[in-house]
Formats: sequence, C-alpha cells, structure tokens
Amino acid sequence: MVRVRTNLIESIRECTGAQRAGARAFYRARRLEEKADRKPWEDDDC
Repeated sequence: MVRVRTNLIESIRECTGAQRAGARAFYRARRLEEKADRKPWEDDDC
C-alpha cells in the first residue's frame, strides 16, 4: 500500500497505449530529423 498526502498531489494523468505509442513515434521522428540536420563534424557518435 502506498499513501500520499492529498495536499502534495499537483496533477494526475492517464495515458493509453495508443498515446504512448504516438509519443514514442513523435520523439523518434524528431531525433531522426535533428540527426539529419547535423553537419558531419557535429556527430557525437565517437
């Protein structure tokens, strides 16, 4: 059992599997776009 003081709760969110999948796809596409925009000398894959 976990107890939390109600005055410490700021918000409650619920995510569906579809929402989490959409967020992962968005961040994956964003990373790929940022990587494509880098100059060859900016790679940090060393």
